Amino acid sequence: MKTISRMIIYVLVLLMIPTTGIAATKVWIIAGQSNTMSGSPADVPGWCQNVPDNVEYWVESDYPNFSWISRYYNFANQQNFGPEVLLAYQLGVNYPNDDHIVIRLSMGGTNLAEQWCRDCVYYDRLLAIIDWVVGQREVTYKAFIWLQGEGDTVDVNKAVAYKDNLQDMVAGIRGHLGTTIPILIVPTDVFEVPYTYVFNVAQAQEDFCKEDEQCRIVSNSGLTRYLDNVHYTSGSQLIFGARIFYVINNF
Repeated sequence: MKTISRMIIYVLVLLMIPTTGIAATKVWIIAGQSNTMSGSPADVPGWCQNVPDNVEYWVESDYPNFSWISRYYNFANQQNFGPEVLLAYQLGVNYPNDDHIVIRLSMGGTNLAEQWCRDCVYYDRLLAIIDWVVGQREVTYKAFIWLQGEGDTVDVNKAVAYKDNLQDMVAGIRGHLGTTIPILIVPTDVFEVPYTYVFNVAQAQEDFCKEDEQCRIVSNSGLTRYLDNVHYTSGSQLIFGARIFYVINNF
């Protein structure tokens, strides 16, 4: 009888002890065209080359002419880089006790109308990658960072349909992930030939963000491009990472 009484008391004491839930791993997704990967790895500063210990970085890209998915531990070892470098650095410095996953899918020269749209090839691949990387882990989806638009500026029909296609793609991604993930868009503003309908795409991105409470535009003001006047320089990619971190932390 005394043994049973002790067991009951022991159980009651355990139930009274406050518990702290295990924090969910935070997931950051970067997707789009070649401007997600225009930085040269030789330009990654030494102080932020190593992927922080609390950050997993997974990338799939078509550069130069092949496709793979791999986890990287050093940003200077990959073929190219985008906003993930400074984003991961900021996550490591500011949230060292949290676990993060950064996933980047980069496909140069692609359009939203026929390739990233819901149930299209890169939409399906992106969701498959996310599911595979995340697995059974408990996660919180922090941001979907979208750098795409040039591919739809060369055709009037694609440009005019951009907003509807973007809304449909985002709705599909959110539905698949089961959460209203914040959307961060780097605006399209390439004014070179043949990007004739850039203003339509840019306006569509702005209008989408005005109507979606969980969307923000990440400023590209003052950032430099290479001589092609299309692709952002390595320095600009580093700044993008810092700006993305700032935007999501002031959401």
